[in-house]
Amino acid sequence: MERSNKADGFKIILAAILLIVSSGILSGQSLRVPNPEYRNCVGTAISSGFFLDKPAWFLGLSFDYAYFITEKWIVLGGIAYDQEHKTQASENENKVVHTLTPNLAIGYALNSRMAVGVGIGKGLWDTDNTDQILKYTSSGNITIGVLWAYSIYMEGPHCVDVTLGLERGLITVETNVTLEIGYGFCF
Repeated sequence: MERSNKADGFKIILAAILLIVSSGILSGQSLRVPNPEYRNCVGTAISSGFFLDKPAWFLGLSFDYAYFITEKWIVLGGIAYDQEHKTQASENENKVVHTLTPNLAIGYALNSRMAVGVGIGKGLWDTDNTDQILKYTSSGNITIGVLWAYSIYMEGPHCVDVTLGLERGLITVETNVTLEIGYGFCF
């Protein structure tokens, strides 16, 4: 029991450090106006993260489309694949669960490199079943989240972003911290 409390404390401290460091880095960046030339963007990203309230971590891959409604407001839709690894699983529990989650988000560009947003996703296909194969599920978790994104590279239509997110499950109540790096092509 004591080891679990230490691990939980470590995760909370790490999450706080990530949030503090990222906000310190992001607030010191350029305040250039976003390039009005590009209103659409398609992208892909890889991610990793950990849960604050259960012994598990995950890897992910996502594909999305973003549209600048105005110079500052962004709408995004996509699909994410996650592979959750439980570090402690009971005998009848899958140790690795794969999930496909469609998602929607709305964001606000604080400047040409940084944006904040909120989103929602619904796990519709997963391997959390007795056959351990990817199947449609109506009982998949609904997740809401907040995110902070920063473009570390922008050249013409190409960009590379780093995103830090904090997500909360609504059906299966759980919280995770996500760090993501992504590539976008804008047009």
